[in-house]
Amino acid sequence: CWEDEESEQLRKSCRRQEEEAEANARAAKEHAEHLRQINEREEEERRNAASAAAAESLRRASGDTKVLVHVNRSLKIQVDFWVSRGATLNDVKQALVTELTRKFKTAR
Repeated sequence: CWEDEESEQLRKSCRRQEEEAEANARAAKEHAEHLRQINEREEEERRNAASAAAAESLRRASGDTKVLVHVNRSLKIQVDFWVSRGATLNDVKQALVTELTRKFKTAR
């Protein structure tokens, strides 16, 4: 009968709309979770940057000097390390070698 066909079409239409609504809800939930994760990562990066800045400030206040050595400018290889006030030339060389071997495992 035509009423049965019409009711079946109505049920299919309702079912399709419910499935679309569920899919949209899932997509919105996944998007919200993704944004939350991004915000968490950004907040952690901000905290790490603030912590690093505070540590650097303390080192500068204690009299240490940050040294930046360009190992190879064309390849943009650089090494930075801290030198204490009153350090000898050998101490500075040793700090550079230590940092180079730490940063570049194949360096000798």
